[in-house]
Amino acid sequence: MTKNPGKMMRYSLMLLVLLLSASGSGARAEDFFGTGQLQEACGSQPALVSGYVAGWLEKQAFDRFVMMNTMRNHMDDKRLRAAEKKMRSNVCIRESATITQAAEALCSYLKSNPDSRRQSAGDALAAALSTTWPCPDAKDN
Repeated sequence: MTKNPGKMMRYSLMLLVLLLSASGSGARAEDFFGTGQLQEACGSQPALVSGYVAGWLEKQAFDRFVMMNTMRNHMDDKRLRAAEKKMRSNVCIRESATITQAAEALCSYLKSNPDSRRQSAGDALAAALSTTWPCPDAKDN
């Protein structure tokens, strides 16, 4: 056994990556959690819905951050802003909004749009949030 903790950490991380990649099936998140399950959870498990919403929002913010920092050196400002706008999905949540309010917006959307069961959970959430908090320039179009 080595006494170098840095080397052990690298080996441990490599092993973890190998195990995770070997066990992955390539399934998408929508395959595990759909709009029907979200709609059921709206009535019985609001914390589950809030958790889904928080995770989706965190992922969107991270993806936008990565895209903006990766593309900054490869695009002019106009194209970069257009790419960010498209990635935002016309969602401009006000700073004072809470996760609970966003979850309530999703539940309301699912209830008033029965056809939303055919959407992926992520697409339904994007539609709900863009309906509740559309970006200002989108209202003018």
